[in-house]
Amino acid sequence: MNLVHQSLSHTLNCKQMEALKASTEKRQKEVNRLNDIVLDLSTRLQEQSADGQDDEKLMHLQQQMALLNRRQATDNGERLKQEDKLQSRIKSLGIENERLRNELSSFDLEFFEQLEDLKYNYSAAKRKLDAQ
Repeated sequence: MNLVHQSLSHTLNCKQMEALKASTEKRQKEVNRLNDIVLDLSTRLQEQSADGQDDEKLMHLQQQMALLNRRQATDNGERLKQEDKLQSRIKSLGIENERLRNELSSFDLEFFEQLEDLKYNYSAAKRKLDAQ
């Protein structure tokens, strides 16, 4: 029964890992989107500078870029933490998987033949006792 519980636990852990992976991919898409925005703002800033637009618009664009850069740095930090968690979880699940495989390896054909012999001997002993 313990093996069944551990197997179920392993399955749930795999689902949790898949959810974390999906979350990480979603965050990566957001980071890519923010990179595109930063690139666009940078281009606009250069165009504004080249066109000689007023300083207020330039300052506004610079503030937007600084805000996006800070947000991107925070998102990258969170993504790295999640990746570290995932790597740690993958390692622990690999160790658990190996342990379970080793535990199950003792259930070979010989084991089941011995089990059948025990069942047969038990049945024979029970019939013998009932006959007395």
